[in-house]
Amino acid sequence: MAPPRTAPRRATAYASVFGKAEDVPVQSIVYDQDFDVPAVAVAVQGSDILLERPSGWRWRRKYTRLRLATVREKRQFAAIRKLHKQASANAKPR
Repeated sequence: MAPPRTAPRRATAYASVFGKAEDVPVQSIVYDQDFDVPAVAVAVQGSDILLERPSGWRWRRKYTRLRLATVREKRQFAAIRKLHKQASANAKPR
């Protein structure tokens, strides 16, 4: 007997929270829906937003793929920032 067929997976459609790139508040914590991570919006570059993580990792994302971070995601980001700061303070120079 063949296994039951399931519906094909569809790409999740997210509603854009921001009407235009300039609506994204710079220096606020936003959530990247493609990477599933919170990050700080550093700058607006056309329709792209420059994002940064506490580790220094920077990337660009279209404003339509971002939303404001929830309270839980902001706490998560603060914990990651604290952990990264502790780890870099305790790192031995090479």
